[in-house]
Amino acid sequence: MKYQLAQVNISPLKEPIDSSLLAGFVAQLYETNAFAEAAEGFTWRLQGEERNATAYQVFNNEMIIINMSVWESVESLRNYVYKSANAVVMKQRKNDLTS
Repeated sequence: MKYQLAQVNISPLKEPIDSSLLAGFVAQLYETNAFAEAAEGFTWRLQGEERNATAYQVFNNEMIIINMSVWESVESLRNYVYKSANAVVMKQRKNDLTS
């Protein structure tokens, strides 16, 4: 039987998703998600009408966002996160989101 890896990120926001503080993060979502979809080993990601997952409310709290994706292996997820264009966004996240 073949297994896949599901990853989930849950993050509290410093400000609402439509705030100027998060504008840079939000502006990069489409590109970041496109990089993921094109990455080797990518299978699926959670997304709404906006083609991202920011509209999903978890824990009845609009100040918490969630991201979920499915990958063929740990290696494929690691390559995407740390060895692709996504690495730039990951480095900037500390300025936009609390970890």
